[in-house]
Amino acid sequence: MPMPQYYIPYQDISSRLRNYWVLVRRNFSPGRLAFSEYMEVFMPMKERLEACLGGEIHRKTILDIGCGQRCPLTLLFSNYAKNIVVGIDTCFIKPGISLKKYLNIYHFNGIERLFRCMVRELVFDKMFYQQLGRLAGFRPDFDSLRLETADATQLPYKDGSFDLVISNAVFEHIPDVEKAVVEMKRALKEGGVCYIRIHLYSSITGGHNLAWAHPDTNPPPGAPPWDHLRDKMRLNNNHVYLNKLREKDFYEIFSSNLKIVEWINDRYEGQSLLTPQIKAELKTYSEEELTKSFVVVIAQK
Repeated sequence: MPMPQYYIPYQDISSRLRNYWVLVRRNFSPGRLAFSEYMEVFMPMKERLEACLGGEIHRKTILDIGCGQRCPLTLLFSNYAKNIVVGIDTCFIKPGISLKKYLNIYHFNGIERLFRCMVRELVFDKMFYQQLGRLAGFRPDFDSLRLETADATQLPYKDGSFDLVISNAVFEHIPDVEKAVVEMKRALKEGGVCYIRIHLYSSITGGHNLAWAHPDTNPPPGAPPWDHLRDKMRLNNNHVYLNKLREKDFYEIFSSNLKIVEWINDRYEGQSLLTPQIKAELKTYSEEELTKSFVVVIAQK
């Protein structure tokens, strides 16, 4: 069955070039490298889940929803304490050069996404995995990885298959979040726990304009802050589907289906850029909404 197409192509050549340049800087600039950012997600995730479980995450069955083409969290948890981890995404994502994978990416996401994937794998990925393993203290083992093509709203797993479900910056991309949460609940064992990290659309980085990846340390010239929320300022930078749900919408969905263990404000950004003019222009949003970039949902079945 064909997988859903959520990828949205850039609207103009300037947006393409600007975002490619940001990706190159992201992979080569010290202090802003992707592997360190994933470790910053993994460590608190592991620690909070262990606190919730009352012990080490050991020999657990774990589902990573939206693992991505580099599958860093799937890799980290599968190499940690002999866990069985399944990473899913909406296209074929096994690391390494593969004709089958590239044909799938071209079929579902188009030639531009295929080109980006091939350049990333050939130029950046070896360094990424070496440094990720160095920070984590192990040599990444890909042989044990279980990566599958699946849709979060139609999980191909039996009821009660997993002890834990994890996800990082994915639920803002799911068109039907309610259905995904119901499916996640079904796939969890009784007493199972999920750790879902959500990138909020209302934040300064919520429009996924790559130029705003580091608003406090590297604000981009010529790109208005919160441009995705401001009609007169909106730029053609969205390159992925975003459901545009607000935090209260996510809370209602999760609390209606699962027991909330913790609701954590994960990161605040852009306070110095929130001028009185922008506040007045975006008066339907609170200052909290505009400056809070991520929340973490820890919930239990």
